[in-house]
Amino acid sequence: MRDPAKNLVSRLLAAILPALLSVCAGCQNVTTFPPKSFHQAFRPAETLPEQDDPTTEQAESTAKPGDHSDSLEAVDSELVDAISKSEWRNRSLLDHPPIDDGPNYVWIVSDPSPRGAGVARPSDHDLFSLASHSGPAQAAAAVRLARRFSALESDSKSDPTFDGDRTEELVAALKRIVFEAQPIDSKGILPGPPEDLSPRPPFNNPDDSLDQIPLRAAAAESWCVLLAASGSPRQTLQPAARALTDDSLPAEVRAALLRMLSHEIRPERIRAIDQFLTLEAEEVAVELRRAAVEACWIDAVRTRARRSQTDQPSADIFEPHDWPVGLEHARFDPDPKVRMLLAEWAVAAGSPETADILNGQLRDRTHEVRSRAIGLLAKLNTPQARRRLNSLAGDDTEPQQDAAVRALAHFGATELVPFAGSSKMRIRRSVAEALSTLSDDPVAARLATELILDRDHRVQSATAHALSEWPAEAAVPVLLRGLSSPLLKTRRQCLATLREKTGCRDGFPLEGTLEEREEAVERLARSHGWVTSAFELAVLSRPNASAANRPDVDPAALQLARIACDLDGDLVAKRTARQDLLAIGPTATVAVEHLLTTGDSDINRTDAIEILAEVDPVYAALQALGSSDVLIRRAAMIRLARSAAGRSLTPTAAGLLSEHLQSEPDAEVWRAAMLAISQEASPEAEQIVLIAAGHRWHDVRRMSCDYAVRHRRPHFARWLMPLLADSDATVRSSAARASGMCGNPILIEGTAGAAGCVDLLSDPDSQVRLQAAAALARFDDPRGTAGLLRAARTGTSTARIEAISVIAEAESVGVVPELIRICWTERDRQVLSHLLDTVESLVPKAEHPTAARAARSDHERQAAWSDWLQSRA
Repeated sequence: MRDPAKNLVSRLLAAILPALLSVCAGCQNVTTFPPKSFHQAFRPAETLPEQDDPTTEQAESTAKPGDHSDSLEAVDSELVDAISKSEWRNRSLLDHPPIDDGPNYVWIVSDPSPRGAGVARPSDHDLFSLASHSGPAQAAAAVRLARRFSALESDSKSDPTFDGDRTEELVAALKRIVFEAQPIDSKGILPGPPEDLSPRPPFNNPDDSLDQIPLRAAAAESWCVLLAASGSPRQTLQPAARALTDDSLPAEVRAALLRMLSHEIRPERIRAIDQFLTLEAEEVAVELRRAAVEACWIDAVRTRARRSQTDQPSADIFEPHDWPVGLEHARFDPDPKVRMLLAEWAVAAGSPETADILNGQLRDRTHEVRSRAIGLLAKLNTPQARRRLNSLAGDDTEPQQDAAVRALAHFGATELVPFAGSSKMRIRRSVAEALSTLSDDPVAARLATELILDRDHRVQSATAHALSEWPAEAAVPVLLRGLSSPLLKTRRQCLATLREKTGCRDGFPLEGTLEEREEAVERLARSHGWVTSAFELAVLSRPNASAANRPDVDPAALQLARIACDLDGDLVAKRTARQDLLAIGPTATVAVEHLLTTGDSDINRTDAIEILAEVDPVYAALQALGSSDVLIRRAAMIRLARSAAGRSLTPTAAGLLSEHLQSEPDAEVWRAAMLAISQEASPEAEQIVLIAAGHRWHDVRRMSCDYAVRHRRPHFARWLMPLLADSDATVRSSAARASGMCGNPILIEGTAGAAGCVDLLSDPDSQVRLQAAAALARFDDPRGTAGLLRAARTGTSTARIEAISVIAEAESVGVVPELIRICWTERDRQVLSHLLDTVESLVPKAEHPTAARAARSDHERQAAWSDWLQSRA
């Protein structure tokens, strides 16, 4: 970064500083740059007056140094107002991740004037003139002038020649802005550094000093870039590094310095960073805590890029001593953004603790933290991450279910297939949104074809928007399909996208009948040469139908199946019929399954299953489950689970699976089996779950409870009740959680000889007691509410946080007043933060106190909610 930046700085200063010296130092032998008027500076470029007027040229050549009365009057009256009102806004790295090939500016400028209709930006001449004369816009002009060599603020129309020997004046000017030093002469802020750079009165007045903080932070960023380009960064950046410990500087300014220092100096070598990463987080300004982790994130991104460019074998090696020791403290920081930044750093740096950090954040009480952790989990690109995301996406009780669905797109469109038919609109919409990056995946085209005609207009709109990111050859077939949508809005959106991608301007009957639109689509395809086979492929529906929706049995295929599976048939005829069935393909599967479901005694069941295994991969995997080799059975069950992800198991296949599992002793095979049926709600799938509930392995029994949590059927109570008295505490805990989800009140007290959730309130295991209380709270039983509050008040911090999380999951709105009262005496910052987050999740947003939304700390939030409770009393 140093060489390009230094070259850019040199080119900039060589053009502007000669005029600077003439204006500010009174040099009589340097030609000045008279500033343009406001109207000339902001007039559209194509309407600017020509500059080759000899009168104008002569006037400029004879102008006396420092004589700018006419032009400055125009600048002061209008351009000064425009520049001084420009807002410097914070563009978070969480929204714009760090880059590895340039400065990571966080503070950027947004002009108050509209940018449309060819409005031009202030020229270098305008900014130079403003910076060279005292006034309210001088500091803003100086910072913007310094930014002109960056990619964000570069002016492609100017190509000046720069001289690197004249950087000191601009560096000194930026330093004075950073330290809020006001020039006392009338020559502006750029004449040169004063003898004393100690802070002087603020730019305007003490009441306006806070308004200058964003400008000072932006100046700090440019100051560091100029310092780094002016020599050896380790030496030239020392003033900026020392400023980090200056408590008189605003936290935003010090944070900007720290971020830019990390471009050239490894964070662990910046001494001040350890002061910002402490266990006593609330004693450090949140801006500094965020900047400390951001600095590590920036360094991780740039270090990885540098190593990959040099093909270093250690590019993916994590060295703990390369990072500040206090970085671990950010894991428990009360600020959600600090925790999110830590996760970003862990992924970028390849920390071995990444999985633990993300798993912890998946249980975080803040929605944004959980959602971001889900997205980062996909970036790990590991089998464990994929399984975790599938689990989250398939859990209807998971608040971040839609985020998990979108994250699964990282592994391909096949992972999205099970969720495209969800009954929840937001899940289908998440699938549609995730398709935007999967244009080269044929499965994505199939899903888009289905979702563009979804029953909900929001899903259709999301699909059409995703198609706008696809190349024309992939998007056109689906867009043509969308033109047959019954919704006019969707048809308009698809037609607009189609025209944008193909340039087609042919007329189309948007408001015509379906027949008219279909004829128009056919004409479009023929006239523009769009591949008709792609269009035909686009109208195919997703093969995810249950047995009830499967096609009717083909009579010819059924006759062949009867011959091939005849118990006493002729061998030659059976062989011939079998070969004909194999040639038919999927139709043969339907026919043979039909034979098996009829229970015909003349059918050779073994022959039927062998035929199915040859034509259908699901049955091939089921056949392999009969092997005596456990490794073969495990591999077969994994293949079955993957096949089942794209379609529902038929009753015949589920029945065969149930038969195999009745004698299956291996827990790994059972885990894959439970995954395969996790989306099924058929009687055959429930029969498998019933077998799992009585399995000898406790983790298999626990999986049956997970199935109950997912599907929530009241009749599950008959096999959940025995699990409430299971010998394993994890099974009892899972059974208690499932009991609350199923909603059968018989599980509260139990029956004669069978335990209920009430009995588990005195269980020796704390987790069991906690889940039992949560289940009772879901039944509005006061014993459950009392148990949850008791767990939230007593025990270790970890146990109380877990209890608070369970309260949030149980959605026990009635405990809100008690939670607020617990906050009054809570001393543990983490527990307090979780308590307040839970209160805010249980109370509708419309009823949140205004003071809580504006609160900058948990103590302020606590006070706001206390006042809210007292006002309601």
